[in-house]
Amino acid sequence: MKKLLVVIFIISILTVGVYATTYIGGTFQKEIGGYGRNFIGGRVTFGNMLTMDVEGSLSLSNPNPMYSTQIYTYVNFSIPISNFEIYAGFSPTLFFFNGNFSTYEFQQHGYLHGGVAAKFQKIRIYGEIFKVLYYSPIQFADVSVIEVGAQIGF
Repeated sequence: MKKLLVVIFIISILTVGVYATTYIGGTFQKEIGGYGRNFIGGRVTFGNMLTMDVEGSLSLSNPNPMYSTQIYTYVNFSIPISNFEIYAGFSPTLFFFNGNFSTYEFQQHGYLHGGVAAKFQKIRIYGEIFKVLYYSPIQFADVSVIEVGAQIGF
C-alpha cells in the first residue's frame, strides 16, 4: 500500500510539471551562522500550486563538484497572488561528499524552506530562507541559509 501511494504521489508531481510552466535558472546562497559559506547552484521548478524544485549547489570555497555537492528535491505548496507566489516545502538531504552519497545525512535531516517569488511574463525572481530539520529528536539546526535566484520559464 505504501509503495502504491508513493507511485501515485510521484505521478501526480510529474503530471503537474508536464501541464504547467517549467522554470530553469540559477541561485546564490549564503549561510547565516555555521561556516558562513556561499554557494552557487541551479534550479528547475515544475508546476504552479503544487510545485517541485530540483536544485543542486556547490560551495564557492571549494567549487570542485567531487568535493561537496548538495541536491534538493523540494515538494512545495504555493499560494499564487496575482504575479506573486508564497511557497513552502520540504526536501530530504541528498548530500555527496568526495564523490560518495552520504546515507548518514539522508537519515538524519532534511530541509524546510519558504519563500516569495515574483513572476514577470517568463521571468521568475525569488528569495527564500531554509533551515535544517533534524528528524530525531525533531529540532531545527542553528544554521539558516538565505537564497536568491532568477529563472526563465517555458
